[in-house]
Amino acid sequence: MPWKDPSNWQWLTKAEFMAPLLAFATAFLRAAYDDDEPAWMKILLESSICMLLAVGAGSLLAELGFASANARIAAASLIGLYGVDYVRKIGKKMADKKAGA
Repeated sequence: MPWKDPSNWQWLTKAEFMAPLLAFATAFLRAAYDDDEPAWMKILLESSICMLLAVGAGSLLAELGFASANARIAAASLIGLYGVDYVRKIGKKMADKKAGA
């Protein structure tokens, strides 16, 4: 029974898996808490997008030399806490600044 071997489950503790999962959970709880009448589809979509953003942010941090698990987890929790709209505003602001607009 290979599924009972504890070494087969060690991938669950890696930052590559935990950071996006943390972003999903944080965004899900934040969106469910913020809305008076939560639209569950919107909450699931926002959480999924935050999870994908956390994957991208983790890769970006690795390319920039911040390859530690703590940096990935911190970025993922911030993405989940602030949400998709805030991350989009920051990205647009940076792109406009870079383009000189």
